[in-house]
Amino acid sequence: MSKIQNAILEKLKETENTFQVKIPLAVESGSRGWGFPSPDSDYDCRFLYVCSPQDYLSIFEPRDVIEYSAGEIFDINGWDIKKAILHLAKSNAVLLEWLSSCEFYREDPDVIQVLADFGKECFNPISVSWHYQNMARKKLSPLLEAPAEAKLKSYFYILRPLAATRYIRQFQEIPPLNYLDTLDQIQIPEEIKSEILALIQLKSKSIEATSQPLSGALRTYIQKEFTSHQEWLNQASYPKTSHKDLANQTFRKIIEMMW
Repeated sequence: MSKIQNAILEKLKETENTFQVKIPLAVESGSRGWGFPSPDSDYDCRFLYVCSPQDYLSIFEPRDVIEYSAGEIFDINGWDIKKAILHLAKSNAVLLEWLSSCEFYREDPDVIQVLADFGKECFNPISVSWHYQNMARKKLSPLLEAPAEAKLKSYFYILRPLAATRYIRQFQEIPPLNYLDTLDQIQIPEEIKSEILALIQLKSKSIEATSQPLSGALRTYIQKEFTSHQEWLNQASYPKTSHKDLANQTFRKIIEMMW
């Protein structure tokens, strides 16, 4: 484990002591968690914390986020478990990603399993797909209108969400946080997959500011994939279900497990 990762672990311990909380889950959520870091990529730690039962019984709600100013090397902040469960009940894509991570700083397998089961029960493939489609849309126009080349990471800010939506369409399941795991399972032309893997390999050896031309084949693939997802989503629907009882059960169960 690197010095930076050890520093993150120490910060998590400090957080527990300072705020009198327990942290059952802390993951790497940036490019390192997505599977395509550069040597100089930042570390982005996100965590969930559980306050004491007394705090939740107070007439004053406990704080629902713990945030620190982003440093030059790593960024770390977390959500209260109650806030997390409320967002999971709405099929929050970011939280679902955290629960599918393989890059843990803190890992309580039993608590993670309870949350993962709840997230799976509440999973809405259409709303999560809209999340990824909107992520891709925000980056698409600047990329396609860019000159001959753009930063390597800008390609993956589009390719990863497009792959996640393709995974949902193909399997009707929560996509992995790691882009390589998603890429390995979705239907994608082999020549495009080979080009993407080559870009990942290049990024792994290049600084964040490195630029690279976007090939005509990859440009066409991105445009077609985005359009295909948009047409599907414009016609798709998924029934909304209340998960209040299950959310309460999950919340109480985790408090009992942690305290």
